[in-house]
Amino acid sequence: YYGRPGFQKLEVEKTLKLNDANKKSISGYIQRMAKSKVEERYLGHAGNSFSVMKSDSTLIIDVYGGGTFSDDSYNRLLTELNLSIKQNNGK
Repeated sequence: YYGRPGFQKLEVEKTLKLNDANKKSISGYIQRMAKSKVEERYLGHAGNSFSVMKSDSTLIIDVYGGGTFSDDSYNRLLTELNLSIKQNNGK
């Protein structure tokens, strides 16, 4: 993760044994990120950054955008992998 340690801190660390469905979900996420990268446009400082990186660094995709595609895509991946995220909506 990028940024100051206090700003983007690791909230969950989990080791998963990937089954075929998990691998398909990850492959779909990478395909959506690659498509988003091709369609990416500069939005100034009003967006989120998402990255996909292979452990040996032979594949790196960084996507920056202000739309909901990347958020939705990332949340879809978490749901498909049965991972949850803590929502902080001021509640």
